[in-house]
Amino acid sequence: MDVCDSGAKSTVSPLLGARIVRICHKYRNTGIELHSILYYFHKEFLYELDLKSEGFDTIEGLIECLVRDDYPLEVIDGCDGIRRLVSDKRKYFYWLSVVKVGKRYDMLDILADIPDDVMPCGHELPEFQFPDNVVVNGLPEILSGNILNELHFCKVRLMSVKSPHEMFVHICDDDHHYAYHRLRTEMRSYDKADNEDKYRVPSLLLFEGLLCAVRYHRICDEWHRSIILSVNRDNKCRLLLVDIGDVIEADAKDMRLLLQKYGQLPAQALKVQLTAIRPIGKSGQHWSQWAKSFVKRLEEYNYCGKIECAFIDRQSDRYRVFIKYYDKIKSINTNDLLFLHQILVEKQLAIISGNDKPID
Repeated sequence: MDVCDSGAKSTVSPLLGARIVRICHKYRNTGIELHSILYYFHKEFLYELDLKSEGFDTIEGLIECLVRDDYPLEVIDGCDGIRRLVSDKRKYFYWLSVVKVGKRYDMLDILADIPDDVMPCGHELPEFQFPDNVVVNGLPEILSGNILNELHFCKVRLMSVKSPHEMFVHICDDDHHYAYHRLRTEMRSYDKADNEDKYRVPSLLLFEGLLCAVRYHRICDEWHRSIILSVNRDNKCRLLLVDIGDVIEADAKDMRLLLQKYGQLPAQALKVQLTAIRPIGKSGQHWSQWAKSFVKRLEEYNYCGKIECAFIDRQSDRYRVFIKYYDKIKSINTNDLLFLHQILVEKQLAIISGNDKPID
């Protein structure tokens, strides 16, 4: 019977189609005999493919539908008279690109053959929940020193600083602190010899938005959680370290799939911006290098001591905040904290403005 005359139904579920494509691509050099497909399916996925429940009477009907729906598959007649289903090399990578652009993460999980204990494609980390002792204040109408001092401030640690409108902070809360350091300790499991190849990120999954782990040589040569921002043609990735705020570049060989147990803790680095100020100058569209360098000094412990932060509200992808800090040179005593936005204005690196749309 000809495959194209078997009377297949109109379509195949995308997940079933992806599973058939994965099997055929695995045996792309030899192809799979038509009547061995059910055997190989069971061998690969450890459950039987029930044609009836999928709406097909015969395997030929399923194959006709797959070929007709432009899956990268074709039926060939061998010299031995046996018909085989093979992966169409010309269509395979184009079809994959469509799957990736369409963000069919469930299909990518199947095609990449990822271990069961890793984070599925497309999943995100839980949303950060502020500790009970941290208050989101709301913006006061008057920005005087007395009013600002009445805001609820909490101790933070500056993890990464790019500009006055792009900083990453850790809230100094015991529960978050211990949970994060426990996570860093547990992620050393990636260094075990058994895990080196098991959790490598397949090139198929190197796409924007994928959560993964990456070895970061700057901080103790440890593994850190990250999200892919972009990928170039050589599979070199630009990544955001979600618990630190640093943006780095890494090769795929230094990256691993993120285990589910490492995806339970929210991202610890909160993105913040100083509120009520904008860059000085006619255009006001860019922060000067002097302004960036000044706020970046707050990362240095020798210059800056205690840092406190008042959260105002959330704007786009970051929180608007006021920050005050202890300057080891200018502060008279440990309780003498300086407002960062006021210092920037005094140094003519910023101006007070009601329009503080983020400018990186």
